Amino acid sequence: MRYKDKNKLKRIFKATLDLVNQQGLSETSVSKIANKASTSSSTIYVYFENKEDLLIKLYTNVKKEMMREIYDGVDNYNSFKKQYENSLLKFIQYISENPSIFLFIEQFNNSPVSKKIPKNDLKEILQQHYDFYKKGKDEEILKNIDIELLIIFTHYPAMQFVKEVLAGEKELNDNNIYNIITMSWNAVKA
Repeated sequence: MRYKDKNKLKRIFKATLDLVNQQGLSETSVSKIANKASTSSSTIYVYFENKEDLLIKLYTNVKKEMMREIYDGVDNYNSFKKQYENSLLKFIQYISENPSIFLFIEQFNNSPVSKKIPKNDLKEILQQHYDFYKKGKDEEILKNIDIELLIIFTHYPAMQFVKEVLAGEKELNDNNIYNIITMSWNAVKA
């Protein structure tokens, strides 16, 4: 078995992100990834079973990173509303500061490959997310509706706003961020 180099893995992930964002999921091949990562296709197969496995592992990697950024450091001594506002602010900052990751996640979520993530892996990635919203529901701070709907009404408006910022149609400023967070809170609070 060959040794797996973490730096090489990072280059493979970076090349995949770049190519998917430039060419799309279907046009991104293992040979193109290998070329961009300055490695061989056979080396990629040391790390991954196939392109689908590579995409799934990249997705789980970046989603875990994003969840850590959103929820690590959330002060449990603050009110739930303040925790909500801080986590949504962190989400907006993360996706606007990491457009290649955000755009990759968007493409991946809208592809058939997203349905092939092992359920346990997906649950592990999103557990902190679900626990946060469950806490808000249990304390009767958030509406008593499906957690998925709460997440949609929290994050989708922020994602659409950031897409418009990235397209140059909106400005990322404190006032716009405040309005997004306030409208989002008003949509989900009990």
